Amino acid sequence: MSALTSFRGPMALRAAALIGGAALVTATPAHAAIAGFGNFSGFAINQTDNASPPTVSTGAGSIQLTNQRLGESRSIFATTPQNVSTFTASFTYTAVNINQGTTQGVAFVLQNGPSGAAAVGPADGQLGYGGITPSLAIGLQLIGFSPSNTGLYKNGLVNGGATQTVPVDFYTGHPIDVTIGYAGGSFVSESLKDTVTGGTYSATYVLSPALTTLLGGSTAYVGFTASTGGVGSGSDQTISNFNFTNTVPEPASGATLLLTGLVGLRRRRH
Repeated sequence: MSALTSFRGPMALRAAALIGGAALVTATPAHAAIAGFGNFSGFAINQTDNASPPTVSTGAGSIQLTNQRLGESRSIFATTPQNVSTFTASFTYTAVNINQGTTQGVAFVLQNGPSGAAAVGPADGQLGYGGITPSLAIGLQLIGFSPSNTGLYKNGLVNGGATQTVPVDFYTGHPIDVTIGYAGGSFVSESLKDTVTGGTYSATYVLSPALTTLLGGSTAYVGFTASTGGVGSGSDQTISNFNFTNTVPEPASGATLLLTGLVGLRRRRH
């Protein structure tokens, strides 16, 4: 399938109108309660590449967005827009069989792009996030060599400024618990925990403009994008245990750090 393909549920082809190569998704009333992927009936699974579709597991509540082929670009978004005025999102990210010679990774994304839940970027090394706008993303990046990186990005641009996630490292293949929070205003928090070693990393980014201004409203499509690189081979990247609520997260603190033109506050705990 050379054109953008979108699936709803684990096997069925998602019904959507294609206008200029982008799928038109009708917005539905917002709520803020995603408790796992369920049977995937409330999600759109999308790809721009010709490889096999992402692998979903309804029993384990997980989706393997990419595999070891090159040039894969995938996404999964809840088909109901969510209230993002405040939120806490949590999930587990696992990457195995990683080729260390290419840039790849996933991004947690909030977006109000014209394709709605069918949004996915090209396989261009930008985590499958490239070109999705308006949007906000936290990228979890395998940058071709250990250690791994993370960063905050806006409007479909993965444009540098990521920082190393030491002592957490996605290259270990360990399941990594991720929590992302927004209490309104200008701060977005991120925390990572290696479920095997117990190592943790956290950061707080100062966002400008505020999230609802950036997204053009208080609701957005919520989900993930992912890609593999263009040389060597890809990796098996899986998202599980996904939850999203409008609960206000606990505040974070730390030292000032410049990140991608934004000021970020970061703390690391060993």
